[in-house]
Amino acid sequence: MKKYLKHSLLSFAFVMLTACGFHFQTGELLPDNLKTISIDSSNSNGDMTRIMKRELRLNNVNVVAAQKDIPVLRLLGETQNTDVTALFSTGKAAEKVLVLEVEANVILPNQKIFPLSTRVERNFFDSPQEALAKATEKDAMWSSMRKQAATQLINRLISLQNVVEKDEQSKIEEK
Repeated sequence: MKKYLKHSLLSFAFVMLTACGFHFQTGELLPDNLKTISIDSSNSNGDMTRIMKRELRLNNVNVVAAQKDIPVLRLLGETQNTDVTALFSTGKAAEKVLVLEVEANVILPNQKIFPLSTRVERNFFDSPQEALAKATEKDAMWSSMRKQAATQLINRLISLQNVVEKDEQSKIEEK
């Protein structure tokens, strides 16, 4: 009886949390000195840069132009790969794995550099009969993967909190 009641309450809590659209706000966990950041990229108008800026803003991060005392998120590049995982009997690709890898660095005001990277994979079913629709679907998948990669990079920024706090303490001790 206790086990049934426990499972029922847990299920009810899960349903209520998912029904109301609850999700963790990662921006709340970012250290204060990473709440304002500058983005540097070789392609300032590229898809990954635009999506990264949007995701940072959605997480309450102020994206500003480069300044002396502001950390910089430098997007080094993204790599897209496609690997065939299954074939039709005719020898054409039936299923592919789309792989997106994004490399970045966070440069703190004291010039310390912290590398960040992420990898996102998705399965893509390719059908030669629906080539035009599949091309549009593939573009939508790449865009979705960029959004997921941006979210993962923001989560990795959160992991820098301890490093940033130690850095601030060392500045205080030097004074």
